[in-house]
Amino acid sequence: MRLGIDPKVDYAFKRLFGDPSHSQVLLHLLNAIFENQFQIADVQILSPFLEKDFDDDKLSILDLRVCDTIGRQYNLEMQTRIPLGLPGRLAYYVSSMYSGQLVEGDPYSRLCPAISICLLNKWLLPDTASFHTRFRLSSLEEGIELTDDLEIHLIEFPKVELVPTAVRESTTLEKWVYFFASSPESVGKIRFG
Repeated sequence: MRLGIDPKVDYAFKRLFGDPSHSQVLLHLLNAIFENQFQIADVQILSPFLEKDFDDDKLSILDLRVCDTIGRQYNLEMQTRIPLGLPGRLAYYVSSMYSGQLVEGDPYSRLCPAISICLLNKWLLPDTASFHTRFRLSSLEEGIELTDDLEIHLIEFPKVELVPTAVRESTTLEKWVYFFASSPESVGKIRFG
């Protein structure tokens, strides 16, 4: 019996990836995203609330916020539509996670990377064919990075055209995109690993 649950729906996404008893599923997704950069051994699910310093500060509630064993923080956002100001919102989230790590007297050397991952069911960057785009702080003129501590990943589902027969030869991240982008009737037919 198929349940017909869409993993892109906010509640289903948070239950599937935000439940500590499903940490291996979350790890599999994260390791697929960072396959060519690094691999993650374990994660801890954190409060999705970004703390306010003052009463009139903006309260931000992330879809999913996790920390790995070496202190990197991740924000995972699922977007079924493109809200106004999404790039600014993602930059705000990643910079808030980064700046919220230190208290008075802490050295800057204690900062760990903050990474925002936005899974998009719509096109955001029509000028690129890549379905996975990564942004960091770098010089526009020289093309050199200032730091790799702040990173934003955009994964646009519509840019991946997979048919069920081609999934077997796809990358792990492409399989995840297929999982998310497929209709609820297709969920459960895809094998990972």
